[in-house]
Formats: sequence, structure tokens, C-alpha cells
Amino acid sequence: MADYGTGLPIRLHQVGAAPGDTPVLTGIDLVLKAGGRTVLLGPNGAGKSTLLRVLHGLIPPSAGSIVWGDARTRPRGQAMVFQRPVLLRRSAAENIRYALDLVGVRGAEADARIAEALDEVGLRALAARSARVLSGGEQQKSSFSTSRRRALTLRPRARSNRSSATFTPAARPS
Repeated sequence: MADYGTGLPIRLHQVGAAPGDTPVLTGIDLVLKAGGRTVLLGPNGAGKSTLLRVLHGLIPPSAGSIVWGDARTRPRGQAMVFQRPVLLRRSAAENIRYALDLVGVRGAEADARIAEALDEVGLRALAARSARVLSGGEQQKSSFSTSRRRALTLRPRARSNRSSATFTPAARPS
């Protein structure tokens, strides 16, 4: 597997973001170092998701600068698990297989990771069911499982997870 670099620490200096020309973030100074966890807390609309998208290079900052490790471009070894389910018109298992295939995991190793991922979120019995007919909560779990498997396959040093925010407390994966 390729070495994508750590991209850490991530340094933001006076970062702003204005998606759609609406200022959402202004003057953000932040350093994210290896070996710890950072929690973003705030009310709806405070810019948490926007900040995560900027950190992952999904939207450009409108002001300031970001440095990932020693570079000004986002390293490929980052992964983000999105808040809303993103599923293909395939079974729950095939959604995970597709994500693994994108990063070069195939065959018996993919089969094992798919089983593990579905077990992790309690969907093994629904592995063959079309992801589109799963309940909303099951879709959330399937999407989480798919994104998480892909993220863990990359073995990233930096990960963002918004996907389990809508799980009921008893259903949240550990």
C-alpha cells in the first residue's frame, strides 16, 4: 500500500470559509497534532461541518492558510465519514465491497472486512438487502460502515466522523 504521509500536524492560520458567499468561518487558528482527539462542539449552523470540509480540502478556505504536515495540499491519506448516508443502488455488502475495491482491497480480505463491518453495526443479517430499501437508521449504519471501512483501509492519521451523530444512543458503534 502506498505511503500517503500523515498530513499532521494540520495548522490553520486565520482561516475563513464562505461557501456560497456566506461567511461561515472567520479567523480560525487551530493546530491538530498526532496522538490525540479533538472534539468540535457547537450549535447547529455554527460551522462544524464546514470546518471539517476545509480541513479535508473538500472546500477551499476563503481566507487564511492551511498546512498539512509540511505541505499546502491535502495528503491522500485522510478520510472523512460523512453525516448523511451515501449509498449506491447495491446491497449493503456490495456498497462496502465497492469502497474497499477503490482502495485495492479484494477477494478473501474484502469478504472478511465486509463481514466485520456489517457485524460492527449489526447489519450482517441484511447484507444482501438493497441499501435503498433499508430503514433510515439502517442506511445510516450501512453508510457509516462503508465509509469507515474505506477510511480504516487507508490507515489515516487524520479522520473526521460526523456519521454517528444521528444514531440512537443504543445503536452507536463504539
